Amino acid sequence: MDFEIHPNRRKLAWMTVFSFLFTVTCFFVAVDQDLNVFKRAVLGFGGGLFFGVCFYFALVKLVSKTASLSIGEDGIRDNTSMLQVGLILWEDIVSIQIVEISKQHFLGVEVREAEKYLCAMNPLARLAANINKKMYGYAILFPQSLIAIPLTEVIIHIEQRLGFAATRNPVKVNPHPALTVLELLL
Repeated sequence: MDFEIHPNRRKLAWMTVFSFLFTVTCFFVAVDQDLNVFKRAVLGFGGGLFFGVCFYFALVKLVSKTASLSIGEDGIRDNTSMLQVGLILWEDIVSIQIVEISKQHFLGVEVREAEKYLCAMNPLARLAANINKKMYGYAILFPQSLIAIPLTEVIIHIEQRLGFAATRNPVKVNPHPALTVLELLL
């Protein structure tokens, strides 16, 4: 039987409210005739598009009954974020570790043949996962903020199936300072 971990509904509700408010604010910026065209386009339409996608994602997650993570016989099924990987097979997992990035905790999963998992993602998720891999060393990151139980408890359930121990002490990961935007995208 699979162990299912559901999203943190309270955080998702706040994310939904704030992303909606930011989307509406960006709409008003986009139609503000006092701003130049560049500011209206970047802040208004760009921000509206970004926060609109965040609103959509948060709302879908909030009303969905689907588990964010499911730990089963075959592996870990990821449905935590827009970068969802799907099923990560046990035999592909090399290591798992709690990673701290900008005071946020993530469960980093290192897999054999990361390209196999990256190719299964949609193009936008693949781009973000490649950036994560270049900046932080992990293409697959499960955010603590989007699940309802602590990552240490998630690790206990993973270790029971995986057969080896994970690193529990959060490792602070700073972005590689020499990377430029073009290096991240390519």
